[in-house]
Amino acid sequence: MATAELYHTVPGCWSFTRCMLGAGQAEFLPAARRLFTGSSSPEVQPTRPRPEGTSPPGTSPPGTSPPAALIHFHWDLIHFHLDLIHFHWELIHFHWDLIHFHWDLIHFHWELIHFHWDLIHFHWDLIHFHWDLIHFHWELIHLHWDLIHLHWDLIHFHWELIHFHWDLIHFHWDLIHFHWDLIHFHWDLIHFHWDLIHLHWDLIHFHWDLIHFHWDLIHFHWELIHFHRDLIHFHRDLIHFHRDLIHIHWDLIHFHWDLIHFHWDLIHFHWDLIHFHWDLIHFHWDLIHFHRDLIHFHRDLIHFHRELIHFHRDLIHFHRDLIHFHRDLIHFHRDLIHFHRDLIHFHRDLIHFHRELIHFHRDLIHFHRDPIHFHWDPIHFHWDPIHFHRDPIHFHRDPIHFHWELIHFHWELIHFHWELIHFHWDLIHFHWDLILTEQRNVHVLETLHLCAEMSLLSVLLPLTVPHPISCVTRGADLTEDGGVLLCPPDCTQGGGSVFGTGVYASVSSVCAAAVHRGALGPSGGPVRVHKLQGRHNYMSSFAHGIQSQPLSQWSSSFSLTKPVSVPSELTSVTSSTALPAVKKPQKKPSVKKALTGGNKDCQIDIAMVIDSSNNIGQRRFNLQKNFVVKLVSMLRVGPTGPHVGLIQASDSPQTEFLLTNYTQPKELMFAIKEVSYLGGNTNTGKAIMQAAESFFLQENGGRRGHPRVMMVLLDGWPSDDLEQAAILARESGINVFLVSVAKPAPEELAMVRDKDFMKKAVCKDNDFFSYLIPGWFSTTKHVRPLSQRLCSLDALLCSKTCYNSVNIGFLIDGSSSVGEGNFQLVLDFLVGITRSFDVSDVGARIGAVQFTYEQRLEFGLFDHGDKEEAVRALKGIHYMSGGTSTGEAISYTANKLFRRTGPGRNFLIVVTDGQSYDDVRRPALEAQKQGITIYSVGVAWAPLDDLRAMSSEPKDGHTHFTRDFTGLTEFIPLIVKGICRDFTESN
Repeated sequence: MATAELYHTVPGCWSFTRCMLGAGQAEFLPAARRLFTGSSSPEVQPTRPRPEGTSPPGTSPPGTSPPAALIHFHWDLIHFHLDLIHFHWELIHFHWDLIHFHWDLIHFHWELIHFHWDLIHFHWDLIHFHWDLIHFHWELIHLHWDLIHLHWDLIHFHWELIHFHWDLIHFHWDLIHFHWDLIHFHWDLIHFHWDLIHLHWDLIHFHWDLIHFHWDLIHFHWELIHFHRDLIHFHRDLIHFHRDLIHIHWDLIHFHWDLIHFHWDLIHFHWDLIHFHWDLIHFHWDLIHFHRDLIHFHRDLIHFHRELIHFHRDLIHFHRDLIHFHRDLIHFHRDLIHFHRDLIHFHRDLIHFHRELIHFHRDLIHFHRDPIHFHWDPIHFHWDPIHFHRDPIHFHRDPIHFHWELIHFHWELIHFHWELIHFHWDLIHFHWDLILTEQRNVHVLETLHLCAEMSLLSVLLPLTVPHPISCVTRGADLTEDGGVLLCPPDCTQGGGSVFGTGVYASVSSVCAAAVHRGALGPSGGPVRVHKLQGRHNYMSSFAHGIQSQPLSQWSSSFSLTKPVSVPSELTSVTSSTALPAVKKPQKKPSVKKALTGGNKDCQIDIAMVIDSSNNIGQRRFNLQKNFVVKLVSMLRVGPTGPHVGLIQASDSPQTEFLLTNYTQPKELMFAIKEVSYLGGNTNTGKAIMQAAESFFLQENGGRRGHPRVMMVLLDGWPSDDLEQAAILARESGINVFLVSVAKPAPEELAMVRDKDFMKKAVCKDNDFFSYLIPGWFSTTKHVRPLSQRLCSLDALLCSKTCYNSVNIGFLIDGSSSVGEGNFQLVLDFLVGITRSFDVSDVGARIGAVQFTYEQRLEFGLFDHGDKEEAVRALKGIHYMSGGTSTGEAISYTANKLFRRTGPGRNFLIVVTDGQSYDDVRRPALEAQKQGITIYSVGVAWAPLDDLRAMSSEPKDGHTHFTRDFTGLTEFIPLIVKGICRDFTESN
């Protein structure tokens, strides 16, 4: 009754829903307030403070029953709300069925669209195939025309060759006559030389007679000199006599005055004669020296004539041999004339063959013209299906958008009904509270009014449902612009690659980019994606725990913002009743399924060096990219399989992407297809050098302990030198494969800088690392065998280097003479050696033994699979102290430390500071026979004889000594280089 009275009180209110949500809402709430409070006034009375212990006005005293009309009214309302709840549940199920129906329709239309797209791609591929076939036939026609011209040129060449051979025959005849004349000339020359020899012998006899004559002349002059000397002495005595005579005849001076003048004239004459004799003596001395020089000259002349005789004898033998040579040459020219005659007949037959071949190529050209006309028709035939399939795609897109709008509409209806269900449940709880507590005040009606307002507000607010995606979903996988996506948590760990800052390349992971941008936290959540145009130079940065990478350019981009949510003031008034979980469709049409896995049997890092020079051209460059795409598809790239990076070889090498940028096959193949052609020179050596220096570093994505492979694709021949770059790659443990496509023709070899570039570039010249492909049109059949070579882990010889393949044992002297402080210096020395090698479970191994009179195995070769663990184990060795028994320690180490490894890569470094109490020579020889190379390092009082007895050959390169323990660090680079040298020589 109360309910009916309430409905009739308000005009236009004939149901509770109409009253609460319709036009009569303004009058309904005051009327209900008056009915529940028992007041007849439409005005709301202000609430006054009442005395403690009294009941509110309009209510029954405690312990009395509420009015029956009010209880029936509330029971009617409860039943009414329960019916409404059932009604809304039926509506929700109805809308869910509609949503599933629309989802099925959308999937159906998407399947139709994919089917039509596949048909279009098929027809496009078929058109490209026919175009390629037409180009192939055209090239074949040009090839045959070139062959015809080649054969004509060859015919003219053979005619010229025939004339050349005839001229050569005449030349050889003239040469034969010339050689006969030359033979006669040499015979005459021989006779001339014999006459000359006789002449020289006569001349020698003449010189000997002349020498004897000069000796006689010399003796005569000596006698003459002695005669003049005696004559001088006589004149001196005569002078003294005249002086005495002057004194005797002084008195007779006047008488003999005329006689004196005569004597004075005679004296002057004698003095002149004396000067003459002195000059004559000097002349004879000079003549003696002249004859001596003449004797030496004749002796030299005799030796010269003897040598000349020997020379003429040799010349006679030479002329005899030359005569025999000319005789053989005459016979050779005769045989050559017969050969040229046969060659002329061969060229005549070859001319006839080329004429027949020209006719064959003409017929072949006519044969290839017909397939060209045959392939034109299929092209026109496939154009029509493409237009035919485009229309269904546009036809199916409109129903998809229509169904999407319907799905959003039904989602809004479902949320509206859920709000109504919450509203009705709240009303039911409210009425139960009224029945149990018998409280009817105006605050309850105000609460009802607020709930109704919230229900209406929830209907008016736009509903945005985020679509869930995975951590590896890229921006290129999305089809909608401005959509809200729901990212899962923990996308910072392996969530995919990010390229750019603020604006990201569409190949980036959406969720990882959102964390990098700050739009999301590590726990995930919704994010809005806005698609943008492609751009150049995406910048790298580090933010929120994610390192983005640079990218030169990409075809499309996207940015990220936080989605607008409902204000907290509107969502704070909610019920404690949770919404039932709504099952989301697992497959969205706008998100592609991410691929995982990989070939676990081929866990290698591959650097692809492709040719982007002017030699290859744009068309063959595209064929090269298709070949690389097929190859990486065959390799089965994945996180647990092979990783692939790409470098272009041109004027300067350009890195397109690193090893860990794309670990999913579809991403990788898409990235390869997006690579742009550069042009320029074929500087393959520069590309190999850059890849060997930095491409396989751990910060660039190189995996530790995985084989490193570099596959170099080359069209023709390189423009630079490959040898130095290949040496660096081999020393870095990189297996270089060279795939040569369209190798240089014989007439092009003159332009090749280094004709052995293939042998010098590869890891090892054993035909395994070199692969030849005739041309780019026949690469498909080479994909499988080449991929099998790349994944043949046992055949990758260059993967094993001294830094990742050796087993090193340290034999440490722990005797009392070392001391605690010096023992720590020894450990630092061994730590320095350890840090120089790549110690891991698949790389180098480290073990240590300490000895005194006894031996203690500190740790074995397989106890620590990490470099830092091995370093910590070395630093943690405790000093033993005791005597020195080095020989027994070597035997112990050879049997205990190296027992599980094979020969050829085991090295033992012995560090000691004193004399051993036992023999060291025999244990060292036994260890070396087991394949262990020993380096001996002596300090302080260690005897050099014992050190050399322990070390391997050559002794100087394996023996080191220092007076002080602080000098041990100087031996670290020497020992490391020595180990690498020994490893290289052994392998």
